[in-house]
Amino acid sequence: MILQALVELAKNERLISDPDFEFKPVAWIVRLKGDGSFIEVEDNRQNLKDGQTDKKGKPIKPKWAGRRMLVPIQSVRTSGDVAYFAVDKADYVFGTNPEKPDRLRLFYDQIDRCAKATDDVSCAAVNSFGQWLHGQSLEARVALLPHDLIAGELIAFRIGNDPTELHGRAAVRAYWKGLRNPAPATDESAIQADRRCLITLKPVDKVPLFRKVKNMPGDSSGGLSLVSFNSPAWESYGWTGEDNAPVSRDAAEAVVTALSRLLDSRPTDGTGAALQVRRIRLSEDTAVVFWSPQPIPEAQQILDALPDLFNPSDEVTDVGNLFSAVRTGLLKELQNPAAFYAMTLTTVTGRIVVRDWFESTVAELQQNLKQHFADLDCLRNTPPLKGQPMRGVLRLNELLDALATSGRDAQVPAVLAAGFIHAAFRGTNYPFGLLQRALMRARAEAGGDQWIDSVRRDARAAMLKAILNRRRRLNSLTAEHYSEVHRDMDPTNQSVGYNLGALLAVLERLQAAALGDVNASIIDKYFASASATPRVVFDRLLRGARHHARKAQDEPKAAGQAFLLDRLIDELVSRFKPPSTDRPSAGTISSAPAVGIPPSLDLEQQALFVLGYHHMRRFLWMSREERDAWQAAHPDAPQPFLRKNSEKTSDATVA
Repeated sequence: MILQALVELAKNERLISDPDFEFKPVAWIVRLKGDGSFIEVEDNRQNLKDGQTDKKGKPIKPKWAGRRMLVPIQSVRTSGDVAYFAVDKADYVFGTNPEKPDRLRLFYDQIDRCAKATDDVSCAAVNSFGQWLHGQSLEARVALLPHDLIAGELIAFRIGNDPTELHGRAAVRAYWKGLRNPAPATDESAIQADRRCLITLKPVDKVPLFRKVKNMPGDSSGGLSLVSFNSPAWESYGWTGEDNAPVSRDAAEAVVTALSRLLDSRPTDGTGAALQVRRIRLSEDTAVVFWSPQPIPEAQQILDALPDLFNPSDEVTDVGNLFSAVRTGLLKELQNPAAFYAMTLTTVTGRIVVRDWFESTVAELQQNLKQHFADLDCLRNTPPLKGQPMRGVLRLNELLDALATSGRDAQVPAVLAAGFIHAAFRGTNYPFGLLQRALMRARAEAGGDQWIDSVRRDARAAMLKAILNRRRRLNSLTAEHYSEVHRDMDPTNQSVGYNLGALLAVLERLQAAALGDVNASIIDKYFASASATPRVVFDRLLRGARHHARKAQDEPKAAGQAFLLDRLIDELVSRFKPPSTDRPSAGTISSAPAVGIPPSLDLEQQALFVLGYHHMRRFLWMSREERDAWQAAHPDAPQPFLRKNSEKTSDATVA
């Protein structure tokens, strides 16, 4: 089914105008006279950043790349020297590699055979140029090249006033197609009846090798194998090589071309026209590709927006508005649900591993994505950078990077990244391993005070909220263990972990009010242990809080703030005591503070601990306008969470 869907995509997007040719960026054109005399190497590049400016309005530094041209299809060089036909890099066209002198001969040997077979005058001119080059020194050949030519850039030929490049001339094209398409067997009995194409079910005379798939993340060789049999371990029933999975040449070309198009960051169809991006990069070696083979505008519009939905640019400040714009454009509700396919691919030891295959409809995808972004919606603590608005959504790479070690090359395992995007598309549970990694990094990075540390905490909070709420929604047994997590501070949440995390945030704020900046705060010292074994830690912290409260109350500027924090501590501590226990009076912390606090927390409660701390920390630093809006939305909150509009204290930031 995967291969059939890819073939259908290739047909609908007209990716293969000619299976013997492909679009490649050609940066330079060698201009020759009719007799093969050298004229010049003409620049065929374009500036991909032309007309673009940075945030200050200054032109962006040029980025030069060859213009895309339809050239003879090129295999992937794995080992040894292999010359491409008519279009290649300087090592082969000019013989500029002193360690590989045979490359020049390999390239022009093909031109010589073509000239003899076709009697084409342009081909003869290039052949004469090649013979002349053989007699030149290495220094003389290098001197013919432009100073800004980059190794690996492709070079083509144009002769005289002919506007058509050598590889585009009719005789040369026919010669190349003849090399690529040897005459098939004429005797039908010679075709084995049981060797049929797995995609078209038609008899296959000769099973071709699958070309390499290009544009895979993490690939530096120029292409990777999706289907290959290079060891007897992959063979069976007496078949050898590709006969184990027979696919016709046309179908194989369609599959590889479609997959390379999906992985391309600048895709084009078979005529060179630009196509929309259909991939989301998850890591250095993993990407998810997606498509709908049916050309339904409303469905394609949703797919067009997917890359920006998951990794919005700095100009996209609100994913809700972006998604709303998609939904309210041509689509209210999809009249035709349209088929939807997605596949997660990883580069592993020179091969492509298909980690996940998803088949659904675009209509179902639309609903699942709405729920996905709603689950991730969590109030952020990170202030915007100076002069820039804060984006309303975290990028996918920010979410995943926040679960890996900061400042290192280590990444989230591909299986977890694939599971995350899989859950977003399907509407299923997120991998539980993401929760474990989020907790591990939250404990390790709790005391970080840099801007990027705050971004990473926001990302982990959003991830934890999404994981917990989805597990609760999809599993009735889990729903009994903890309350749903809201976007911001929930004063009525009765989950043990959530309230303990909120309590730690209040204790941190009280310490700051009493002592100011300290070398090591209670977060630096106790966050990890408090989230795992809270009873022994909070017993110590709450006893110390009495001293912090008295010290803060002796400071005129901090007295009002200390009183409000003291009330919040009493409220939160009271939630861990038996109902019959008398509540202490306002402004006095209980003398037996840790009564009722559990000795340990399971992983889900530890995640709630992180979220409670995250929400309370934001709650304590609200501006007066934000606090008024919060109180209007939570009129039934316990009294210690509320303040009268007329109430004024010397320090409004505590509110």
